[in-house]
Amino acid sequence: MMNWKKILTLLLLTVPLFLFFYFKWTPNKDTIVAVAGDYPGICFYANNKFSGKEIDILEKVSEKMKQKFKFELTNFSQIVWKVQNKQAKIGAGGFTFTPERAQNVTFSLPYTKTQAVLLAKNNEPKIAAFQVGCEEHKKQTQKSFPNLELRPYEDLMMMYTELELGKVDAIVLDDIAVEQIEKNKKNKFTKIKIPGSKKQNMVFVVDKSIEKEFNEKLEEVLEETNNAKI
Repeated sequence: MMNWKKILTLLLLTVPLFLFFYFKWTPNKDTIVAVAGDYPGICFYANNKFSGKEIDILEKVSEKMKQKFKFELTNFSQIVWKVQNKQAKIGAGGFTFTPERAQNVTFSLPYTKTQAVLLAKNNEPKIAAFQVGCEEHKKQTQKSFPNLELRPYEDLMMMYTELELGKVDAIVLDDIAVEQIEKNKKNKFTKIKIPGSKKQNMVFVVDKSIEKEFNEKLEEVLEETNNAKI
């Protein structure tokens, strides 16, 4: 029969191992989604509520994955960092796929396409705002409008406010964002196409550990909606 010293020694050896493997393989109840809530109609945060097309998609994917998605508000420029550093499993912020971004982060399947445009007060803007992190938009704009001064902003809605106040002459953003802004705002601005700007895939940032399952469920959601309402 084991004496109490042997039993105590056995417990001291086995309990830490049990706790280690339990917390290592027991999944978190909530899947954290880092959301840039400044994109009207896509992923927007107002009155303590998230809304938009990306939020609608993610809620449906959440149901299919049988995981609770917890949306956390953050800056667009912080999303990739949060996913890379395991502070979030998914990032939503109106991301477009670029080869440069794909070197540092895993992207989901695309859910729609978009194109960079200028929303301007007139046909000859001199100063334009662009969102930090949207380097492809910046490159396309500089190439087409070499004399245009570009100023970086963290927040898309702040960019629009600066346009309304006349502090910038134009803002660079996706055509989808322009459509949503024009629906909700009274001011009418000129939409200027950026020559050479190509249609880009809109995607989510995803952690590698859930990439396969997330894409499978995302594809199911897109098939069910036939991509008509997305």
